[in-house]
Amino acid sequence: MRATQVKHRFARDPVTWGAYLLLGYFAFLLNVLGPLLPFLREELGLSYAQASLHTSAFAVGLLIASVTADRLGCRFGARAVLWCGAAGMAAGGLLLAAAPNFPLSVLGALVMGTLGSMTLVQVSAVLARRHGERRPQAFAEANAVASVCSVLPPLAVGGVVAAGLGWRGVLWFAAGLLAVLAGVFARVGFGRPGGPEARAREALPARYWRLWAVLLLVVAVEFGVAFWAADFLSGVAGLTRAGAATAVSAFLLAMLLGRLAGGALLSRLPARRVVALSLIVALLGFPVYWLVPVAAVRILGLFVTGLGVANLYPALLSLAVGTAPGREDVASARAALASGLAILLAPFLLGALADASSLFLAQAVVPALLVLAGGALGWAGRGEGRGTPSGP
Repeated sequence: MRATQVKHRFARDPVTWGAYLLLGYFAFLLNVLGPLLPFLREELGLSYAQASLHTSAFAVGLLIASVTADRLGCRFGARAVLWCGAAGMAAGGLLLAAAPNFPLSVLGALVMGTLGSMTLVQVSAVLARRHGERRPQAFAEANAVASVCSVLPPLAVGGVVAAGLGWRGVLWFAAGLLAVLAGVFARVGFGRPGGPEARAREALPARYWRLWAVLLLVVAVEFGVAFWAADFLSGVAGLTRAGAATAVSAFLLAMLLGRLAGGALLSRLPARRVVALSLIVALLGFPVYWLVPVAAVRILGLFVTGLGVANLYPALLSLAVGTAPGREDVASARAALASGLAILLAPFLLGALADASSLFLAQAVVPALLVLAGGALGWAGRGEGRGTPSGP
């Protein structure tokens, strides 16, 4: 019994910390795009639509990585893909900083999304292989680190501009930060895929794709709410634009707090139960945010929604990857496809519905997606106990 307990004890070794921090690096550069867009619009004379294409280009890069990262991992190993992906993301940021025109700036965002997402995919695969049945805790902690890093870009941009370094300084800082990370973790061996390449090319099980569908739905909820919250709070709830932008931090803070607690939660409860409870919390919070005509109560509802949404992605990713032992790279890569599609399409769908009706009515999509996700979670559970690995 003692030997079994030691074997399954969760250990944050250099591989784990290296993966956590590389995911945090990805999150920082992903979220720095938003604060930089006003500077790009002013310098390059871009319209709002042109500026938004930088985010779209990043999402397209995520889609590209979702169908290539696993093959590169099999061919070159996780360490090469992790570090080359992170270095490529930094290089894309420097291209964005140096771009003299709109096409090159969008190309920089595309490079950031494509190569950076290679790192994203490999982090999930490395943690799944490293921690096995304890991967839900590893995924939750990794996403908590990413959430912390996600709230830093606005502060970093404001700091470098206030210091007189210009907005480009934050991208140079990011490149230097990667050099520091490489100096500390470059010799850490992140391993190779657990099975031969032929096994990695086998079809993923049907239950993986059912969980993949749930993952698509919950990522659509996360980005649909986050993308339109400021407009909703200003246009529907009556807050000033500045007040609405500040109030959106309630959602981000809740995501951060939820993910900080998620590691402990997922170490004690099965991931499927955490997903079910999280969906319930989100479904309780969102109607308050959407329907209650009191601004302060709406913000509270947004906070509760963020708490519910926080651990949906790491818990579902853990469940999905757990259906494909030995093929973690493939499973992680195709999960990135779900994320990329959701990020690319969900905000656009809500915007199109808002144009056709109103932003208030368009919000009905969010609880519908949450209910669909709950139904799809039950559907994904079919087949457990009949020889299919079920995960934690």
